[in-house]
Amino acid sequence: MNTVRCAASRDRGSAAIALMGAVAVASMFALELSSLARSIVADAEVQLIADAAALAGVLGSRRGAEEIVAVNDAVLVSFEESRSATGGSTVHVIVSVEGASSSAWASDAG
Repeated sequence: MNTVRCAASRDRGSAAIALMGAVAVASMFALELSSLARSIVADAEVQLIADAAALAGVLGSRRGAEEIVAVNDAVLVSFEESRSATGGSTVHVIVSVEGASSSAWASDAG
């Protein structure tokens, strides 16, 4: 007696391979998305540290900016302070954290 095999039984192995490929692609996409999210968070953190350092600099001194940066394990790359004729000051800082850098300005001018 001849056994008749249907085409579906031969394709079961193909479906498993296709499913594994789809899982691999989805995993790579998830890893890339995770990397992008970490980059966005790191940029936001370094910007926050730069903003805080600039404010500390304009409200206090360079030392205040250095303390803010040090507490956050960052590096104060640049600190520039300028005084206006009316006595106000403007501070510009550049901060770096693990390769990411950001700058911020702060002023006490009204």
